[in-house]
Amino acid sequence: MSELLEIGVVYRITNLDNSNFYIGSTLNLNSRIKRHLRELKQNKHHNFILQGDYNLVDKFNYKLDILDKSVKFKEIEQRYLDKCIDKNKCYNISRHSTCGDLISYHPKRNKIVDKITKGLNKQYKEGRKHITKKGFGNPNWKGGISISKCKCGKKIKGTAKFCKKCYFKQRNTLGKNNPFYGKKHSEETIEKLKKKEPNYYPPNSKKIRIEDKIYNSYKEAERKLDIKAPTIRHRCLSKNEKYKNYKIIE
Repeated sequence: MSELLEIGVVYRITNLDNSNFYIGSTLNLNSRIKRHLRELKQNKHHNFILQGDYNLVDKFNYKLDILDKSVKFKEIEQRYLDKCIDKNKCYNISRHSTCGDLISYHPKRNKIVDKITKGLNKQYKEGRKHITKKGFGNPNWKGGISISKCKCGKKIKGTAKFCKKCYFKQRNTLGKNNPFYGKKHSEETIEKLKKKEPNYYPPNSKKIRIEDKIYNSYKEAERKLDIKAPTIRHRCLSKNEKYKNYKIIE
């Protein structure tokens, strides 16, 4: 599986309305493209130039090209960026495939640098010593973490008055004082709990198909097939013909 994950994809998204393009690389192309489109739709995309062009049209017409597939996908992406980063058609702000510097070649570089400079000058003008002190003058200080001791001598943090053991003692709900002491759930309640748990699936669960049967998540398949979830995921991602009947439903 590690060998499979090492092979990355270098891709290009071209805006068909103006021929501008964005170059990127990823280990999971489907997931990355979905993320781009989701962030553009939510107006939260990290590339504000691409976001601006997206906001100008009712429907975003784009073309996806796979430029290369390789273990050295970051190096290949860098070569593509070196060729076209200076051209006006390229959306990419950073000149590096690993991101890093996002200011040097930013279209609004001067505005960003001025804002940072003014902020630093203001701090030094007012005096930086009191800002770095704990408490006074520090806008991020929330009272600090105090360490005190419980009556039993155990260290406790924050605003707690008791350690965990003493907390339950003072509540007086241990043993016979617990309202559920000596009781058991009825068979009906147990069955309800059993039915409720399997029917809940987190929003990021992936449906999978195994031998023409559909499962709502890896965990559901694990329970019914008695195969560990990581093993099922490995087989779904594997290119081995042996596991061709294990598929992720997009």
